[in-house]
Amino acid sequence: MGDAINGAAIVNGGDITLTATSQLLQAFDHAAITIQAADVTAAGALQATATANGGTTVNFVAAVASADVQASIDILGSSNVTSTGVMTLASTATAAASATGALPGSFSLPADASAAVTTVTSVARVHIGDSSNVSTTGGGSELSLAATNTVTSDATANAAVGGSTAVGASVAVNIVNVTTIASIDGAAQVNAAGALSLSGTSSTVLNTNASASAGGAAGASSGPDSSSVTAKYLNDAAYTPYESTSDGAVSATGALTIADLTSATSASMSSSNQATAGGLLSLASSAINSSASVADGGSAKSSVGIGAALAIDLAHVSNDATLSQNVQSVGLSVTALNPGTLAQNAFTAQATSGAGGTDVGVAGSLATNLLDSESVAQISPNVSVIAGGRRHDSV
Repeated sequence: MGDAINGAAIVNGGDITLTATSQLLQAFDHAAITIQAADVTAAGALQATATANGGTTVNFVAAVASADVQASIDILGSSNVTSTGVMTLASTATAAASATGALPGSFSLPADASAAVTTVTSVARVHIGDSSNVSTTGGGSELSLAATNTVTSDATANAAVGGSTAVGASVAVNIVNVTTIASIDGAAQVNAAGALSLSGTSSTVLNTNASASAGGAAGASSGPDSSSVTAKYLNDAAYTPYESTSDGAVSATGALTIADLTSATSASMSSSNQATAGGLLSLASSAINSSASVADGGSAKSSVGIGAALAIDLAHVSNDATLSQNVQSVGLSVTALNPGTLAQNAFTAQATSGAGGTDVGVAGSLATNLLDSESVAQISPNVSVIAGGRRHDSV
């Protein structure tokens, strides 16, 4: 809506509703509302809602499932957005992807018995930036920015169900990137007659499982067939640092799982201009994340196969609520929470060894679980906060 070249779009009305929806449940689902150098004036309430829901489910010998989901609301440029009533800016992204590696039938892999790869990118964003001016003017009218992201991603490769004749490695890979952000930045001017709230809320679940075939992985102990899915990820530079111990690196596996999660959830204010609220000013970030990576080589019982198991679980998770600009309000709340049960916030890596062939001699198991996590609620230095009529300067 509007642009910086052809002049501002002008929208006037009573209650104004802006809606963008993409719920095709496909690999690519984007819904975006962008107000760029436009004037929007609501004599009543203003509601902007972006909703995206996508992802694929694949059951195949070489299963690859994906989801690229984005729900976004951006108010940019020199836009002026005003409502007399409540203003609600809400984006909701839902991504669900599932890959199940079936056993070879009419189509088979060069060296793997079963392979499942899932990749997910999910973004939920509400953003007021540049030199935009956003305000509610009616008595006690609230202004809220809310970004919500829900992600489930499953990768399962179960070659064990193939019985005693099944041969080859089993590999499951789950790569997920989640971004959830509600923010005010640039030189934006935001003023609410009532409460002003920013919230980022995310929930992410990864399940990654691989079970070796009865025959185990074929090939030499020096490594898997270079054309295999196992070789692609076993030799990936992003994961090789987590595939070794003091006894050396894992060079071949009967069952390989990799769960790789990056999740950033935030609610932040960092405009160079002061924001005001006639009610409570709140920044709330909330994140639930769990990931399980389970490699089971226990079904490998061949005298010639490879029964080693390698499970890698990597998680880089941030959950931040940050106030980095001057504000004036009736009250102030800044929170960063990890709600839910222990199971909903669990990260596990489990590897179980099968039998190693007498000629090949590759058995054993290695599980690597690396969690880099933070939850921070903070008021940055040199910020002036006037809340409840009292001034508080952070240093």
